[in-house]
Amino acid sequence: MMEIEINQVDLKYKDIRLSLPDKERTLLVSIQENGFFENLSCIESKNSDPILIDGFKRFRCAQKLNILKIPVSFISDNDVDGLIQVIRNHQYHTLTIIEQAAIIEKLFTIYRLSNSDIAKKLGRSPAWVSLRQNFIQKTSESIKLCIFEGKFPLRSYMYSLLPFTRVKNFDQKKIDEFVDIAKGKDLSTRDIDLLAKGFFSGDSQIETQIRDGDLDWTVRQLRELETQSKQNKESKTQIEFTNQNHLLKDIGLIYHLMGKLSYPSSSPPLLQEERLALRDTVTLIEKQFPVFISEIRRMYDR
Repeated sequence: MMEIEINQVDLKYKDIRLSLPDKERTLLVSIQENGFFENLSCIESKNSDPILIDGFKRFRCAQKLNILKIPVSFISDNDVDGLIQVIRNHQYHTLTIIEQAAIIEKLFTIYRLSNSDIAKKLGRSPAWVSLRQNFIQKTSESIKLCIFEGKFPLRSYMYSLLPFTRVKNFDQKKIDEFVDIAKGKDLSTRDIDLLAKGFFSGDSQIETQIRDGDLDWTVRQLRELETQSKQNKESKTQIEFTNQNHLLKDIGLIYHLMGKLSYPSSSPPLLQEERLALRDTVTLIEKQFPVFISEIRRMYDR
């Protein structure tokens, strides 16, 4: 470990890590009160200043606090190994898929490493590397910038927006447009999800409202629609449950009457007209019975 002047650090890899304002504010308070708990990681370059490779949030906090010297550890003497070390050191925590993808893209495009070379150095499968290459290549530059600058949450991009791109003939520019509208508005991931569903659902009125920037009002409207839909669904479920209860009661009554009529009765003998009426009714029951049994079985077999 050694201390170096903060203005001597090369920041050429600052775009490989996300800027997370909330986490950075917490970190700033911690550094202000307790100093650095962890060194910043650098690549030792023979021909230039030390290259910062890990610890960009700590670096920005130091700048804001006017700290002139920062503690660093040198983890490599070349860029390729340094980038590999960042992924290996964070592969089980903290490093998001887009950060991994950004590093892999540099190894692939700048340093001309093949997919198999990168996989071998990381101890990962080629499929793992390809997944991240495809992810970063399909993400537009404007969206990458918004995500890395902390203006749009990665989680919302992955789980609220990307599913729409799987639709055949989907216009990718519409994703860029939505991110441009919603970025930097301090919206929760739930609110972004609601707006995305409204924007991409085909409802022209909601789409126009979002394009006009009426986000707060639109979110409230979509929440009300969501609540109403949920209530309607719960009401429908309750009706179906009640109907099922009635069905069970009716079947139970039929079973009870069948048992009652299956044993000799002490009732007076039937008159001729009553016997004829009973015969006709029994004939109808016999005709209906196979359909009745088939329908009941269908209900509990499905």
